Amino acid sequence: MGQWAERHTSWLDMRVKPDREFKNASFKIIADIIDNFSEQETQGSFESVGINDILTKPLGNAEHLGRIWGQSKFVNQSQYFNLVQSSRENAEVSDMKRQLAALERTIQQLCVKHGINRETIAEETTAPTVDQNNSFKASCTLNEKEAGPSDP
Repeated sequence: MGQWAERHTSWLDMRVKPDREFKNASFKIIADIIDNFSEQETQGSFESVGINDILTKPLGNAEHLGRIWGQSKFVNQSQYFNLVQSSRENAEVSDMKRQLAALERTIQQLCVKHGINRETIAEETTAPTVDQNNSFKASCTLNEKEAGPSDP
């Protein structure tokens, strides 16, 4: 996370007594859940992205818009998470990437099933051309000059 400590470790450190016991029993439960998510993240089964990280999931609350849990009051979300896109946009992008990967797998399976070489298809396929008016319509229809005189 750059110059700041990971939020979940800072959050846990603030809720532990000097004798390493938790100040409250509910903090122990949350700590166990955080440990579980941390382990899942190292195994790759949980993806900690932006404000949907290891700390937000166990607490069940959305991150406060002003301060960041486990960080000083001078650290805001855009600094800590390096937010460029909203989390909704990130979710949409990752969803589209999953859909694209699924479509590519389906295309590959169909090509194998029908004995088609994907590279050959890519070479044979040409993009439609654009006429002077930036219209794709002309590439699919005949112009009057090309069609010739019509027979009534």
